[in-house]
Amino acid sequence: MNFRPHNQNLIVISEAEHCEFEKLRRNAEYLAKLEHSMQQFKEGKGVAKTMDELLNMEK
Repeated sequence: MNFRPHNQNLIVISEAEHCEFEKLRRNAEYLAKLEHSMQQFKEGKGVAKTMDELLNMEK
C-alpha cells in the first residue's frame, strides 16, 4: 500500500544536513539578487544617494 501522493520518493537526512542545504539555498538566492542588481547598475538603472540622504530616509 502506497501512502505517498503521486508516488514521490522520500529521502531522510539529518537536521544538520537540512540546515546546511537551506543555508546554501538562501545564499544562492542572495547571490542571484546581487547579480541582478549589478546588471541593473551596469545598465544605468541605479540611483545615487549621499550618506545624508540615506540617513534621512531612516527617520
